[in-house]
Amino acid sequence: YNLSEKECRDRIAKYERMLDSHVFSGPEYATIYIYLALDYERSGNIEQAIHYAILSALYDIRNSIRQTTSKTYLGEYLYKEGKIMLASKCIRASLDDANFYNAQHRKIHVNSVLPIIEAEKMNIIERQKDKLALFLKIFCVLAFVLICSVVTIYIQFKKIKRARQETLEHFKEICRINEILKETNEKLRLSGIKLEESNEIKDVYITQSLYAKSEYIDRFESLVKLVDRKVQAKQYQDLGKLYQEFNLKRERENMFSTFDKAFLMLFPHFVADYNKLFSPENQITLGDDGDLPPELRIFALMRLGISENERIAKFLNLSVKTVYSYRYKARTRSLVPKEEFEYQIMKISKRNN
Repeated sequence: YNLSEKECRDRIAKYERMLDSHVFSGPEYATIYIYLALDYERSGNIEQAIHYAILSALYDIRNSIRQTTSKTYLGEYLYKEGKIMLASKCIRASLDDANFYNAQHRKIHVNSVLPIIEAEKMNIIERQKDKLALFLKIFCVLAFVLICSVVTIYIQFKKIKRARQETLEHFKEICRINEILKETNEKLRLSGIKLEESNEIKDVYITQSLYAKSEYIDRFESLVKLVDRKVQAKQYQDLGKLYQEFNLKRERENMFSTFDKAFLMLFPHFVADYNKLFSPENQITLGDDGDLPPELRIFALMRLGISENERIAKFLNLSVKTVYSYRYKARTRSLVPKEEFEYQIMKISKRNN
């Protein structure tokens, strides 16, 4: 029924005085609150109407009263405020209550509102689907462009590398030419420097360990050639000296040292950030040579994405049991929960580009 704005204010004031001066039962609070919600809605204050409709619904739920009134009106108010999904849940809960009591007049009220809200809900879902489809198309296009860009950059990189190699070969030949060609040699030298500088612009994640491996292969190839010459010359007594010169332990230590320097160049704050996970007495300091201890090498490999104990053990020339023991002891000493420790390791950031 229609009431004037003054009548609604008077009714609201009356209900509020009742709430201030009396203590009611749960069902009575639910009834008063829904009346307040209706009067606030009639006076145009939807926010307060929603507030009291929620209170009424809460008292119904707490007292196991399956009334549809508060939930139905709450759904209508939420619909007016544009909260379609919440409105749909309230209306459906109201319909369940009406079906539970088989209240026909309640069903008629609810079913008059439900199709409108559900239609709007379906419109929202359809719009979301359309947006999702659009975003997916845009993502596919961007992914395709990215792949094309990566392929193009790779091809150009290969061309630059090939051009650099050819230029260096030409430069070596020109160095042997007459003094008359000095000016030409200087130009080629400058050209070679420019190509070298352009070649230095590489992905920051390519570490110096790759170059160390290349140097190791070169030394090994030189050793093989030297052994072959000694064998062909039947200088077998010199082979023992060659073995002494090629010290595997020293080569492995050099490889570890190169790995440490490359890793710390990419993660200069790794040691400091790692120590933040431990109390002062359990923190690790680097030696004078700046190399990482085995424990830190294990977690450095993990930060690079190598998490399997077998692969870590093979790289560091340790047993799988030793690797597991290092990881377990670090987790138990850490200040963070054990299950979060390795997650915190992976969060350590790289150097700023």
